[in-house]
Amino acid sequence: MTTAPGLVVVGGSIAGVRAVEGARAAGYTGSITLITTETHLPYDRPPLSKDLLAPNGTLEPPTLRDEAAWDELGANVRTGVTATGLDPVTRVVHTSAGDVPYSSLVITTGGEARRLPGALTMRSYADAKYVRSALDNARRVLVVGAGFIGAEVATAARARNLEVIVIDAAPLPLGRAVGDIGGEALVAVHRAGGVDLRLGTTIVAQGPGGVTLSDGTSIRPDTVIAGIGAGPATSWLAGSGIALHDPTGAVVAATTLATNLPDVWVAGDAAIIDGELGQHWVAAADQGRIAGMNAVSPEPQVWSGVAFAWSHWYGHRIQYVGECRGDEDVFLAGESVSGVILTRAGDRFAGALAIDGPGDAAKARRLIAAGTSWADALESYSAVPSLVE
Repeated sequence: MTTAPGLVVVGGSIAGVRAVEGARAAGYTGSITLITTETHLPYDRPPLSKDLLAPNGTLEPPTLRDEAAWDELGANVRTGVTATGLDPVTRVVHTSAGDVPYSSLVITTGGEARRLPGALTMRSYADAKYVRSALDNARRVLVVGAGFIGAEVATAARARNLEVIVIDAAPLPLGRAVGDIGGEALVAVHRAGGVDLRLGTTIVAQGPGGVTLSDGTSIRPDTVIAGIGAGPATSWLAGSGIALHDPTGAVVAATTLATNLPDVWVAGDAAIIDGELGQHWVAAADQGRIAGMNAVSPEPQVWSGVAFAWSHWYGHRIQYVGECRGDEDVFLAGESVSGVILTRAGDRFAGALAIDGPGDAAKARRLIAAGTSWADALESYSAVPSLVE
């Protein structure tokens, strides 16, 4: 008598953890193996740049489940094992520790940080420890990238009263995600935080004498830290026949998280659904849960989440919901740099960027999920007609 190989989850991301939990919640009683290249049990990534980098932050990885909790789930977590290939014909995942057979497979390998020569990078727990040590021993820091990771690194540096220069090749921080008005609002947050923000600026030379920037200036930072985005960690799938999106390299998935290969699902930063990359914690967690359930259930569920991301910059809470680039923006200003920016797409309420407005962000999630019209959204936020341009 042979035992079915069971469910295999490749990737120790939040999507991977939720996939295991989702499978058990669906009533699956078979074997589950989770493979992660990390040497630690799966941990939560957002606290790395938010909490661990803080001057008095914890030095331990923010583990999502301890060993007892994994035992309770009946899951075999194999740490320090890297997936190197996939054979969908024989239903085997090739790894650095040998082949792992599967009955159903969920891919949750997440993303890989884009690297910049000569700079530290923030992605893993190991990265965070290096960055923290660098900040603890620096006076002047150059941060490359004015988006979420760059801003959180800069926030940690300013909390140590360091001199911080933040550069970004783009004309506005997160401009492609939040639009021009949203980008300008984030410029104000950066500058209120006491950093030297230089937009449309790149590194043109770097050596023992310092760093030369495209604005013609030269600086001598004690450390350079890059937060310039990430791409899907899917190179191990080359030659497997799985459909990969060009040019991102993400695994193409249906709204059920199914791929073009039989009994193979994908979730989180490694996936692209309807042409959209999620690459945020909330989407990854929800997709992982649904992928895990669908991998073991005959009746698939559909993922239809509203995009949501959050961050903390220089003591300010930043949240964005939905699609923050559209046909029209309305900025409802609050005190200092705070406020909420509402976005219209056609006649519907599409997105919101909230600065120090958690209630505004929560309301936006509810309204967007309900398909609220633009007019009704403005009324809900008490936006006066003169603000609509």
